[in-house]
Amino acid sequence: MTTRPRRRIGSTDRRATPGRIDLRLRRLALQVALALVLGSGAATLASATPSTDFSFFGADAVVIEFDEIAMPQSTVVTNQYAGSGVTFTPNVWFENHRAPIGWDGAHIANFQTGTTTVNPTVDFVFSGNVDGAAFEWAANGGNTFLLEAVLGGSVVESLTHTQAGCCAAQVLGFENVVFDTLRVTHQSGGSQFFIADRLTFHLVPEPGTALLLGLGLALLPGATRRR
Repeated sequence: MTTRPRRRIGSTDRRATPGRIDLRLRRLALQVALALVLGSGAATLASATPSTDFSFFGADAVVIEFDEIAMPQSTVVTNQYAGSGVTFTPNVWFENHRAPIGWDGAHIANFQTGTTTVNPTVDFVFSGNVDGAAFEWAANGGNTFLLEAVLGGSVVESLTHTQAGCCAAQVLGFENVVFDTLRVTHQSGGSQFFIADRLTFHLVPEPGTALLLGLGLALLPGATRRR
């Protein structure tokens, strides 16, 4: 006859049984999902930082150099980069004959070379919310531009930039704030033109996606055990 080991009344069996392990995994997965949901909007409460370089962005950022798609000079650019996560409204133009400091020549402009056609306001519309976006920028000296971070149609942060000298390139943008559109508007000065390159941005996960992911992880251990 097999004798089962006694269990003292009032004692607690703290061995890591499969059921307890699954419960812990579910709790951990739900905590991760909650953290992602809360964290995805946390940056909107922080003060945005104007970008002056690309140090904010990690390896998971999207970087567009505007030489990824072969296009003739002065091609109208609207949704050609939609697959990379951005479109341009109303549009910009592709250029490949100017090379400000450190640029490779391929870039976009808010004007059509050889004409007076220009878009004083251009929206960089992202496919989802971002917590940072910046680009290399150049314009004619003495002109002032307004950059706005827009979320759901409302401006959440802005900065004013006055170009010091002709064609001096720098980095402009925002970080540590959630937005879905980066808007550039010429405010004053005799030249509305600007050119941009190396557009860099980081998409943040949607709260619903993060929650579903966490719930899926939470259910996975139990589903695996029942097989």
